[in-house]
Amino acid sequence: MTGGRCRARLQAEISLPALALVAALATLACVVAAPARATIAYEKNSGSFHPSIWVAEANGGSPRQLVGGTGGNQPLIAPDGSAVIFQSLPAHGNAALEMVSTAGGASVVLAAQEASMNNTAWSPDSKTIATTRGLTPEREQLVLIDVATRSARVIATGTIQGVSFSPDSTRLAYARAPNLKTFPTFSDIYTVPLAGGSPTRITRNHRSTEPVWGPAKIAFARTFKARGRREDAPKSNVWLMHPDGSQARQLTRQKAAFLLSGPAPLAWSASGAQLLAQFGGQDTVYGEGVNPLTGAVHTFSAKKSIALQLVAAGISRDGSTVLAATGGFDPGSGHNIVSVPFAGGPITTLVRNAFAPTWND
Repeated sequence: MTGGRCRARLQAEISLPALALVAALATLACVVAAPARATIAYEKNSGSFHPSIWVAEANGGSPRQLVGGTGGNQPLIAPDGSAVIFQSLPAHGNAALEMVSTAGGASVVLAAQEASMNNTAWSPDSKTIATTRGLTPEREQLVLIDVATRSARVIATGTIQGVSFSPDSTRLAYARAPNLKTFPTFSDIYTVPLAGGSPTRITRNHRSTEPVWGPAKIAFARTFKARGRREDAPKSNVWLMHPDGSQARQLTRQKAAFLLSGPAPLAWSASGAQLLAQFGGQDTVYGEGVNPLTGAVHTFSAKKSIALQLVAAGISRDGSTVLAATGGFDPGSGHNIVSVPFAGGPITTLVRNAFAPTWND
């Protein structure tokens, strides 16, 4: 599946004794080098003060806890299955990005004061992590972290609204707004080479956000302010463009109801024949399938009571299967991790009483 990655941040104030840190890093480096068999990572005890991180086989079998104790949430598995990054809350109170091997062992802090797991991604080759750090939304730092050396390079500062690596792991696309003074924010999309160099701005309409880099094109959400009630959510639809920003065209044409917005792109299949999107707003989040040629949109079950509660998490490389969680967006015990055909159909329960799944299928 597109999108598995190790969420990590690097910061000087790691509060581990030097010898313990060196030992932990050495152990982690050894186990990360060997791909793990587990292909799903997920939360248990979501919504509690101590959620835990687990891994399991693709069918949900052989579950194992990786992180307990003080807890962790929002896991993201590396594309090669070797490690999971997640958000933790250390004793000093700031959210941190940590990494743990899927083979087990101690986790390692990569970045303290993490801004948002929503802006965290693995490169497809599992060598680089993009994430944001900082406590002020208008002064977030977008950083690239080298997994092998754990060195970090600052790419941009501002309000980051989505990150995505190119399929060949050579470039990063990200959406950035300079501040939060407008609603919706004045956001545009940039690309930057991982090897070094300056970012290139590829949109200039101040309404482009949430880029998702596919095999041929970049999908993104283009926002606009709804007419009518001032407190309404900003509206958006999915657009497509070439990686240089040329030939942008609107793909979906959904009309979101009051306080709802979307769809926004989430993940591509490896061939680019299937596109996964998410629709949401107040008290509502559910996945949709999008035809990249026609813009036709469909949900994943004929029963609305099921379809409108399936929170999409990813799509398999061959585009046949969607990973999702039942029970809606709010974390809690009433969720199951499931798979469902991209074309729609019966759901298969993989893990009961779990949330926030991620896989590397």
